[in-house]
Amino acid sequence: MSRQMDIEQRLDQKRAQLNHILQQIRYAITDEHTEKLDALYSELAQYQDQFDLLYDELLQIKKRY
Repeated sequence: MSRQMDIEQRLDQKRAQLNHILQQIRYAITDEHTEKLDALYSELAQYQDQFDLLYDELLQIKKRY
């Protein structure tokens, strides 16, 4: 059970880090760099979606046990 909580805590920390990076990108976008930063933002958003799916899967596993 403590291993599961450790994983959840680490996932929460990683989620917070991802959110921070995405927020920084949003504020960094300028007219000159919009296209490149938009592409990077989209890529990070996809990673965050994958992360969220894994996190949800972990929560489902937790409910089973």
